Amino acid sequence: MAAQSDAIVDRHTLLNRLVLDRRTTDEIGRVDRLWMDPQTHRVIAVGCKTGWLGRDRRCFSWQQIETVGGDSILVNFSDVPEYELPSTAEVAIGNELWTDAGNAAGRIADYRIEIKTGQIVEYLFAARGLRGIAEGIFQLKASAVESMGRKRAIAKDDAVQNAPQYAEGLGQKLDRAAEFFKEDYTKTSDNWQAFGQGAQKFAQQFKKTAQQAGDRAKEQFESAKERIQNTDENKDKNS
Repeated sequence: MAAQSDAIVDRHTLLNRLVLDRRTTDEIGRVDRLWMDPQTHRVIAVGCKTGWLGRDRRCFSWQQIETVGGDSILVNFSDVPEYELPSTAEVAIGNELWTDAGNAAGRIADYRIEIKTGQIVEYLFAARGLRGIAEGIFQLKASAVESMGRKRAIAKDDAVQNAPQYAEGLGQKLDRAAEFFKEDYTKTSDNWQAFGQGAQKFAQQFKKTAQQAGDRAKEQFESAKERIQNTDENKDKNS
């Protein structure tokens, strides 16, 4: 794989990213899913939507990726057979996270990937139970996850308990959100007021234009009527 601009990337930032064939420059599609090996904690494949309205799908291995750029992923499709996804591959996102002490910790929300190798270095989980869901997203080293299945993952209890915070939670955002909505409401009200004034002016202008068009139509009708009457009168005189 070619050198990358960033050594580590969050999985969610790759979603919907454009996939290009490195050799032909053809657009393959857009990333919609990543699969990982639950035993090695490594991303093994990427799936993308392709075709008309994204109805078709195409899958390629992480090793086929040559470059992960800010706007696209360049992939080597030449002389490479169609990739077959292993039956052991997992998505992992949304899996319940439990500790080896039998405590519910939350759910896996994302993970961070070493671009060069596809190795997952950290899982990001939304806390629940031990810390409360309002406390945010926390980082958990992949080495602390002891087992991973289709629905659940089990990690070391002390690692979960001491996981550093990655993103603040709902409680810490409430004041900020209130300020945002207050400001947004003011802007929205102003926009609607301006829209209402514009709509009123438009209605007045439309009414005026329609009236002028009606007057012109009436004049044209009267003129045509007068011409027809004159024609009939001339016919009567010539008879």
